[in-house]
Amino acid sequence: HHKCVQIPEDCDDYLCQACTQTVSLQQKTKRRHLESPSYNSLPDKPISVILSCLEDTRDLLNASMVCKQWRRVSKTPALWRRAALSNLTLTDNWSTFKSQFESLTKLDSRGMGYSTHINKVWEALAPVLGSIPTLKFVTLGSVTCPVVSVLLSNIKGIKHFEAQYITHESSRRYNDNKQVSEVDLETCSSQPHLRHLALCSATLLRLPPQSDLKLLRKLQRLQTLSITSFVPGSLDKAGLGFISHLRNLSALQLGSCSNWADEQYSVLSNLTNLKHLRLESGPSEPTVGLSSALVKLHQLIQLELIAFPLHSTLRDAITQLPKLNLLNLAPAAANNEQLAGMNQILLTVMRSGNIWCGEWGAVISVNKTCHANTLIIPVLRSFVADSVLYKAASRRGQGDILMINVTEAKQLLAEFLPEKGVCGVYTLSRNTAHWIKMCS
Repeated sequence: HHKCVQIPEDCDDYLCQACTQTVSLQQKTKRRHLESPSYNSLPDKPISVILSCLEDTRDLLNASMVCKQWRRVSKTPALWRRAALSNLTLTDNWSTFKSQFESLTKLDSRGMGYSTHINKVWEALAPVLGSIPTLKFVTLGSVTCPVVSVLLSNIKGIKHFEAQYITHESSRRYNDNKQVSEVDLETCSSQPHLRHLALCSATLLRLPPQSDLKLLRKLQRLQTLSITSFVPGSLDKAGLGFISHLRNLSALQLGSCSNWADEQYSVLSNLTNLKHLRLESGPSEPTVGLSSALVKLHQLIQLELIAFPLHSTLRDAITQLPKLNLLNLAPAAANNEQLAGMNQILLTVMRSGNIWCGEWGAVISVNKTCHANTLIIPVLRSFVADSVLYKAASRRGQGDILMINVTEAKQLLAEFLPEKGVCGVYTLSRNTAHWIKMCS
């Protein structure tokens, strides 16, 4: 009887007035347990909604071990549209995931561990991924160059491909004993729907011999391109002309520009939809080519020149870009005299146009220890003679060169640009393949 469970807590036995039966406390507890709701009585749909909130695949796998019902629900293909494999250690046996991956849309392997060789794991996974028609977004953590080529060849219709840490166990040596790995960019031409391509390496990258990048003109839907870790001259030799045909590009990041001349800069002038441009490791001498290309990029919002020489015509080019409001300049020169002159150009450029956020980068050598009080930034005395900083630092340096530290550079930047929104100064150093921001 439903009223039999209504027994006072201070009684061991209770005579039910409705059915005239004696009910013990033990029976009462059992009936309450049977009538109270539990997670075992939940239908599959609420459980599926709960599991869909788990962002990490490891959490989903742990939830599948709660009970048989949760295990069954966790295998629903809809829960595997996004696979984040961080904190998982995987083998080359992907058979357990094959059924779940049927509706996979996004794959993120950042933070994933390997119990066997990395190549074996991905060689076993590539055919599985290639058979999934819904897979469109791939973000990789640690991966080798052959795996990048295999995945780009096997996965069809991909829209987003990013490899953040490319390495190779048998990488060769380049010049000053730096490691170099080969990656075949031509395989990207088989992905006409590609919109985002980003390749960053732990070691320097270079293209295979006789590579021709003309085939990359097929990537007409590409909106973001980032290739910053290549050996200087490797991309130039294969031909950068394909970039001028990618009219839908809105973000472009290129590194190893040390061999660039006016011809290379001219490929940028056709990118009329470009909003974000980042160039790294420029030539030893400034040229007019960069300024000539910039004046045609009227949609540009953010410009970053890292370890790049600054030409005096850059200021005039900046004033002709009405939408540019984010500027990050880290000039590089052969000596302090040239660098001081470029820092003057930098401050003049940041004063011009509609720049709202400006960053001033100071390039330092790899083995140099740098703190906020280290004197590493040269400026011209004549240019800062009227500043408050000059009185305290006038005895530093030699001749017309005044040496200041990062803290003082921030004060100088704030004094020169009082109406700007955000201004900062930082140091950066280059490791094997890319630039690393140090103190700021």
